[in-house]
Amino acid sequence: MATYDIDAFGLDPVIAEMAWHILNMLYYDYFRVEVEGIENVPMDGGAVLVANHGGAALPYDGAMLSLAVMNEAAVPRRVRVIGTEIFNMLPGVSHMYRKVGAAYAARDDARELLRREHLLGVFPEGERGFMKPVWEAYRVGRLGRGGFAALAEDNGVRSALGTLWPVNDQGSAAFIHDFYKNVVDTSNSRETALNATQLRFIQNKVTAVETSQRGAAPLVETIGHQSATPPLPGFSHPYYWAPFVLLEGVRGH
Repeated sequence: MATYDIDAFGLDPVIAEMAWHILNMLYYDYFRVEVEGIENVPMDGGAVLVANHGGAALPYDGAMLSLAVMNEAAVPRRVRVIGTEIFNMLPGVSHMYRKVGAAYAARDDARELLRREHLLGVFPEGERGFMKPVWEAYRVGRLGRGGFAALAEDNGVRSALGTLWPVNDQGSAAFIHDFYKNVVDTSNSRETALNATQLRFIQNKVTAVETSQRGAAPLVETIGHQSATPPLPGFSHPYYWAPFVLLEGVRGH
């Protein structure tokens, strides 16, 4: 009889292959996933992919994230999505969860996966994230136990871009795109690139027009607890550029 290896975390390559074919029906025919920015996923070495849950009671987005990298990347890679106790307590689910390549959300397990140069999928909202009601779908909720920033630092990340308050998708996408463009195109330090991007926002040089190719909706944002349109066109309001900070020594944050 043929034999094959099951890794230390329970990944069964045969079961994982079967699950890939079955879940691809959801990926292509039901959710009809569209992927942007796949070229930014590293094709070798360990990395952490951090995402928020969509909600609607089921953590389908973890599976779709894993399938996206398997199906769309130039070099297919398996994302080892980590999950909380709930997936390791349900009879049947706990065994299948590990067999398809997922892992338990324990610091030691995550660190070892990165040491072995795996891609790690992390959803910091935890189980509260996928249990969000439909009317709060895709809104980032309170992060759970945290620790993913410290995990990144443990594995060599020297700094991380963070925010002091939530920013809507259009504003975040525009800021991050401009920030990394400044880093890559001008070989600036991250501090200089951050200042340059914030200045471009203040001067209203980054507008909704630049994000319209991504199908961005009209800019209506929740500022405080009330829905309001920004007082100026584009992203010049401090709401959009002021919260972004560069975290050095991310463990302390």
